[in-house]
Amino acid sequence: MGFVQLETYEKPILLGVLVLFSLMAFPYLFQESLWNDETVYMWMANKIKENPSFLLSEHPAKMSYGYLFSTIAAFLSNFMEVFYAARITSFLFSIAGIVAIYYAAKKSINQYAGITAAFLLGSNALFFFITNRALLDAPLTAIFSIIYLALVYFNPDDWKSGLLLGILSLVAILTKTSGFLAVPSILFALFVMYPHPKNWTRKGIMTCLFVILASGFLYLGNNYLQFGNFMLGDISKLQTTVIFGGSHAFYLQNANHIFTLPLFLLGIAGIIIAIQQKDKLMGVAVVGGFQFLFFSFLVGEKVDRYILPTLPAIILFSLYFLDWSLNKLKISPKWVIIILLLSCLNYPTAKNLTESRMYTYTGFQEIGITVKNLEKNHNFEKIYSQSSRQIRAFSGIEYESDGGKIKLLPKTLEELENQENILIQLDIWEYTGPEWAYPLTQEKVDNLIANNFTMVHVVYRDYPTQDGLQKIPVGLLMVK
Repeated sequence: MGFVQLETYEKPILLGVLVLFSLMAFPYLFQESLWNDETVYMWMANKIKENPSFLLSEHPAKMSYGYLFSTIAAFLSNFMEVFYAARITSFLFSIAGIVAIYYAAKKSINQYAGITAAFLLGSNALFFFITNRALLDAPLTAIFSIIYLALVYFNPDDWKSGLLLGILSLVAILTKTSGFLAVPSILFALFVMYPHPKNWTRKGIMTCLFVILASGFLYLGNNYLQFGNFMLGDISKLQTTVIFGGSHAFYLQNANHIFTLPLFLLGIAGIIIAIQQKDKLMGVAVVGGFQFLFFSFLVGEKVDRYILPTLPAIILFSLYFLDWSLNKLKISPKWVIIILLLSCLNYPTAKNLTESRMYTYTGFQEIGITVKNLEKNHNFEKIYSQSSRQIRAFSGIEYESDGGKIKLLPKTLEELENQENILIQLDIWEYTGPEWAYPLTQEKVDNLIANNFTMVHVVYRDYPTQDGLQKIPVGLLMVK
């Protein structure tokens, strides 16, 4: 099987990879399990659909700069419910990321590496899991995959090439706050790729520099206009751990979970060889490495999905090293296809990870719609919610601070003693709730009833137990 034969079939094979990824993802894409952050972008999509000027408010910037994701979801919500629109938006970004890494690997290595890279990204457990959530991490991973592709194709003498790479830095910013890392990392990548000062007068590099700097100033300017602070808050708080802490070595310690350990080690070896060979892929190493180091040493909150945009870079370098090794051993590069077989082993892990979480954080759509209907009948003075973001998204009722009625649960139950015509929403999921509400037990419910609250709605959902799936109460509404 030579290169000519592969060229004949590579497009159908790529299409097959995308179809396979779609078939794997779709059974889980519309799972009811719904994380807190997902409902923020769904709510933003609804607001953009109602009034596009919402994009000029502080909310998109405040909510992780989810401009691009929420705008696309808003458009799709013209044809379907926003829940489906947001999940499909995440899926479409992932498809784009797979296609981008295919072309990046094909250009920098060979056709076999392109197909293999597409398989590796699509079957990665964490990437697959996050694809099925309406979060910004899979979209940002896709955008950085496209940035890696643009770096591989970058022509320092072509202003169009520079314009594309520069624009992608702005697209990254508009995808998620951490996309701002594209600005300094691309600048540094260009310096590493073209260190001689005379290179910086070449059309492609000059154009890229201008657009990247403009993107950076737009980001800083928007922050200042919205919040009076260039850096979207106190930069010293980056080291603060809110929920998920860890050491500087957290991502190294969890490399097997995020990348798979063999892939990670091959990737590190590939980076070393690329630097020794002064290969153009050094730019990819800089951009990917910049993110890895930033989240390892400068951000206190440690969450595996935060460094997901480094995954396509690790895939590229693992295949680069494998191809380099095969060439040294004078073995046909077609044997890189063996990695395809190994990548298939990831699917059970991806499936198990997804299925293990699909029975958590359920019932919010039903609760939100019920809150909406109860509000029409009772016109409550206030609505106290344990999971306020989810209830806001599905009830259509705003926070009290934005002219609505939804508030967080008070720290103590005594604060509700003298209030009348109020609704409270409780669930078994949101662990930030006060002690009188979480963890939710029958004793706490009885205490609320003793304080003149009346149960008006209970949500039941399937949950895995020793006896298999059982219906359990996952959320409730009480009025007073």
